[in-house]
Amino acid sequence: MENSIRLWVYGTLKQGGRLHDAMNGASFMGEYRSVAGYQLVRVGWYPGLVASVSEDTSQTVAGELYDVPERMLEHLDQVEGAPFLFRREQIFLVGFSDPVEAYFYQGAIDGKPVVPNGEWPVA
Repeated sequence: MENSIRLWVYGTLKQGGRLHDAMNGASFMGEYRSVAGYQLVRVGWYPGLVASVSEDTSQTVAGELYDVPERMLEHLDQVEGAPFLFRREQIFLVGFSDPVEAYFYQGAIDGKPVVPNGEWPVA
């Protein structure tokens, strides 16, 4: 049996997102929100996940969870510019007991607007 990881995506890799084709071969597990303490910032045509930078640490982020074969990770890392633009790190989700991985934005966030409600529109 092939090894896999649980990868939670919140922006362009979601269903209907601009880069969702890169998820071909991964198994959709459902929609989940992050635990409190995270937010999305608008980097340009894509969002970046960061630990909450505001005083409101109750913020959560919406996303989709996938079971991703390890053979796909090198390609996904390239798509996401890892490890320089984004880096895979652990995060906890509401209603899911084990930590999963997500791509965290590594760039400067000064002046970047926060995405309302922590939900990136894909259409």
